[in-house]
Amino acid sequence: MKRIKFACLFLFLFAASLSAQDLAKQFQQGNDLYKKKDYAGAAKAYESVVKKGYSSEGLYFNLANAYFRLNDVPKAVLYYEKAKNLNPNDEDIQYNLNLAKLRTVDKIEPKGEISFYEFMKNIIDFQPSVRWGAYAVVCVWIALLLFALFLFSQTFIFKKTGFYGGIIFLVFFLVFLALGWERHEMEIEPYAIIMTTESDVKTSPEDSSGNAFVLHGGTKVKIQENVGEWNYIRLTDGKAGWAKMTDMEKI
Repeated sequence: MKRIKFACLFLFLFAASLSAQDLAKQFQQGNDLYKKKDYAGAAKAYESVVKKGYSSEGLYFNLANAYFRLNDVPKAVLYYEKAKNLNPNDEDIQYNLNLAKLRTVDKIEPKGEISFYEFMKNIIDFQPSVRWGAYAVVCVWIALLLFALFLFSQTFIFKKTGFYGGIIFLVFFLVFLALGWERHEMEIEPYAIIMTTESDVKTSPEDSSGNAFVLHGGTKVKIQENVGEWNYIRLTDGKAGWAKMTDMEKI
C-alpha cells in the first residue's frame, strides 16, 4: 500500500473555534494509532472526526487505509471513493482504491466506450470542478485585461496583441467553464457502494419480485431513481435493477 497522508488538514480551524483543537488532536491520534498498527483504534479516531461533519482528502484516505488493513473492503472502497471525489488526480488514492477493488467479489467490466469519449472523460476527471472554475475565472480576467489593452493602447502591436490575446483567453475561459460544468455534473451524480456481504437486486421495488442479479460488498453503483426504501441502480456494464437503500451508502 501507499503511504498514509499526514496532512495538516485542520490548521485553519484553530482560528475558528476551540473545538478545532480537539478535532486536530483526534486526527493526529488516528495517525499515531495507525503507525502503531492499531487499525481499529485509528479508524475509530478518524470516524469521530467525520461524524463531526468535517471532510478532507487526507482524512478520508487515512480512514480508508485503516479499513483496508482491517479487511473491511466496502468501507475501504467507500472512503477511497470519497477521497477521490475531492482529489481525482491523486495517484496514491487511485493506487490504493485499485488494491481495494481487487478484494471485491464482483468484477464489473464496463461496456465498450468510444475512445474519444474515454479521452474526454479523462480530461474532465483531471481536476475537480472547483479547480476548473478557478482556471476559468483567471482566464476571463486575463481576457478582460487584454481587451482593455486593445481598446486603450495607441500602439498597433499592443492593440493587435490585446485583441487576439483576448480572443484566445476567452476561448480558454469557455473551455474551462465547460469542463468545470461537466465535472460538477459528474460530482453530483448519486453513486453508492454496496456495504452488505450480499445484496439481492430485484426486477421491481418489492421483496416479492424476482432477483435480477446479486451484488457483493464493495461494488460501486449509480443511483438513478428512488421509490420508498428501494433505489434503482445501474452498473457500468449496463445491468440495472432495484436494491434496498439499507444495503448501500452514498459516496
